[in-house]
Amino acid sequence: MPKKNLPVTVTMTVDLDEDYIRAVLTNAFEMGIGYWAQIAGVEANMSTTLFRTGTPMNPHGENSYAVMAMTEGCVIKLQDPEQTCTDADWTLTREKVIEGLKLLLASKDKNGKEFPRRHANALLSENDDVETADVLVQLAVLGEIVFG
Repeated sequence: MPKKNLPVTVTMTVDLDEDYIRAVLTNAFEMGIGYWAQIAGVEANMSTTLFRTGTPMNPHGENSYAVMAMTEGCVIKLQDPEQTCTDADWTLTREKVIEGLKLLLASKDKNGKEFPRRHANALLSENDDVETADVLVQLAVLGEIVFG
């Protein structure tokens, strides 16, 4: 008799360690996204906690951009290193990182297209690699996996 699947939809809350997410973003900025994006600039609200308290930009050895991406009021602007997507408005904010995490954990992009669950599993087990870091940033910035 053929096996019959029983689809079950679950909604849950996952608590992720913010230091770990910064480490994943560090991985993306330093090794993961360079083939499709580069840092074009940063807009920072100087009233954010990061700047008010004098917190060092590199408190745990993370890339400073990773710290800023997770800081309320900061916007990291990305651009295509080959200038083929000159009309692209690629920005990364804390809110976009959270949306990217939601997509990654659901293993579906903004259009509902499924992608391999290994990225969610890697993130949840804190066993990510540069590919998972890249996927997170693509989902956060573009809402889908376009490159790689």
